[in-house]
Amino acid sequence: MLEMLIEPFRQMTPAIWAISQRLEIERIIMGKFWYTAFLLAASIVGSTGQSPIAVAGDCCPKPVCCVPPPPVHVTWCVEDPCTCCKYTVSACLPACCKCETPCLVDCRAGLLGRKILTYKFPCGECVEVVITKHGKTIVRA
Repeated sequence: MLEMLIEPFRQMTPAIWAISQRLEIERIIMGKFWYTAFLLAASIVGSTGQSPIAVAGDCCPKPVCCVPPPPVHVTWCVEDPCTCCKYTVSACLPACCKCETPCLVDCRAGLLGRKILTYKFPCGECVEVVITKHGKTIVRA
């Protein structure tokens, strides 16, 4: 019965087999649990020939850092939906919105007779343009 348990460990390297033979006598003293744990650990390290602990950075590629381009000034025309007056507005937006035309996605009334127009660029940026009752424009990016 004992030979059936020991047979797989005979295929290990000679040094580990010699250590396991020497520990055969100590098996009775140490107990079966610790003896089995040692043989299992020795077989894992001995069979792979490598350390079971990976060194940080061995398997992970190094990150590529790229700095995003600086923001740009984008100018477009806004039309007041009530008076049909046109205003030129500009906002500082990410460079990906440079040559894109925004779409009007929302128009709502604000305080003190203001109109709040929300424009969305194809790049995903949203800009609110506030038109006061006196015709002044305020851009909120």
